[in-house]
Amino acid sequence: MQTFILLWLVGFSLLLQTTVLTYLRVAGVRPDLLLILVAFIGFWRGPREGGLWGVVAGLLCDLVAGGFVGLNALTKLLAGYLAGQAGVFFYRESSLTCALVTGTVTLVAELATYLLLLFLGIWLPLKNTLLYLILPVTAYNTVAAVVLFYPWQRLLSRRLRAR
Repeated sequence: MQTFILLWLVGFSLLLQTTVLTYLRVAGVRPDLLLILVAFIGFWRGPREGGLWGVVAGLLCDLVAGGFVGLNALTKLLAGYLAGQAGVFFYRESSLTCALVTGTVTLVAELATYLLLLFLGIWLPLKNTLLYLILPVTAYNTVAAVVLFYPWQRLLSRRLRAR
């Protein structure tokens, strides 16, 4: 049952991210719901499950969106694992703490994506990428995490979040 709920959330988030949220761009970027969800799962359930669900969400995103298969899987794996490590040290029932962790792992994941693209031979100017993509996505995800914290907290019961 727990796996079904999480799979449903990943699928629904992917659907929203690829349809509705394309029209909710701010400063040319949209929130990465899958990354936010993976950060929440990692924060609430630990680094192992955060990394696992990061790979699942990332691979689904790669398969639906096209592009380099595995790129999102690697970055969301990293984000879920790091959020899980943060969940060990911080109070997990605070929306502000969860949002700050989500913002931090978003920044790390976006920088990792930039480095992986460089490794794959795709050169992007760092200053423009940082100013017009990485920092706005980080800010948008942080704000979205505050908004999504309580609905997702209710949906993922204490029993599901327990480690």
